[in-house]
Amino acid sequence: MSHIIEEVGFEGLKPAPGYTDYRRIYVSTDLPKDQAALMKKHTSCHIWLLHNTRKPANACEKMWDIATDVEIAINMYDDLEERAIDKPRSFLGGMITKRTLPRGLPSHLLYAEDIYDWLISRPREEQANYPKSLDGEHNKDESGGTKPTLEDIDKLISKAHENWEEVKKDAAQGETSSQNKKQMQNIKEKAIEHRKHSLHGALEAAIQASYVIWRKKSFRRASRRENKDFIQKGITKDHKQVRIIVYCDRSGSFNEEKTRAATQKIAEICQKYRANVKIDVLFFNAQILDIDPEQGQGETNYKAARDNIAHNNPEIAIVITDDDGCEELAVVDAKVLVVPIGTKKTFFASKIGGQEVF
Repeated sequence: MSHIIEEVGFEGLKPAPGYTDYRRIYVSTDLPKDQAALMKKHTSCHIWLLHNTRKPANACEKMWDIATDVEIAINMYDDLEERAIDKPRSFLGGMITKRTLPRGLPSHLLYAEDIYDWLISRPREEQANYPKSLDGEHNKDESGGTKPTLEDIDKLISKAHENWEEVKKDAAQGETSSQNKKQMQNIKEKAIEHRKHSLHGALEAAIQASYVIWRKKSFRRASRRENKDFIQKGITKDHKQVRIIVYCDRSGSFNEEKTRAATQKIAEICQKYRANVKIDVLFFNAQILDIDPEQGQGETNYKAARDNIAHNNPEIAIVITDDDGCEELAVVDAKVLVVPIGTKKTFFASKIGGQEVF
């Protein structure tokens, strides 16, 4: 089995600092570096050691989770890693180590199957005092595989050690200087920021491009200093208020999740721009609606949306929709920004010549 396992980070320490679905591992980004590495090793070992396919038929889930954690502790942890678990205020406190094995566990039991058989055979009073698995109940098996023989388990453990050494080697080779790391992080943050605000970036550009200069006679005397309000003596300029109309899809293809995402987009637009521009919000399914039906229903009449844009002729039209099919549409004079919901591309944008933004 390859040492390369997809890792997914998440914020917080719940449901556990780390867990696995036996296809990938999930490790909290809030863990210190040494504890994150240990949790990565622990969850990876569940996969490398095939703990999902080795589980006995009709096994007690709780006892099997303890048995697999004990197998990892006995066969995989070194002293430095165990000290990281035992440190005061460690986020991994309570993880099973060689020091916290179930009391009385025979030293010759090294494999999860044998450990499980011993655990399940003990009196209930003893079982109640067993250490708990930190991640066991959160490890969900979404994969499958072949059940290994007992003779293969020792090879699995040896291979797990090799895999972890390869993981550490890859990590060492992948490290760069602190300056390069900072530059890479800045690039990443800018890229995320750009993707996050690309709708607003497009709106800002469209608003600036839509300002109309009105030239009119004025009897005001120009200042001796440069005055931007005067083009020349006796002539002033002013800005026309830009009008934006938001068209939000409320057709039957808009489920609850899409409707919630679209409503959030409308709120963001209104909150950011309503003080400076005129914003109207309309909805459409089979027809144009002034009032939000608050749920998807009916067909998607893109022609009605297009004709309404042409009729009102706003400086900017924002259409929030998904990837429903669309007939050929005539281009309108307004700048059309299309916000895809639940998809990366829309047929409407390609048919009307709109700009897709996210």
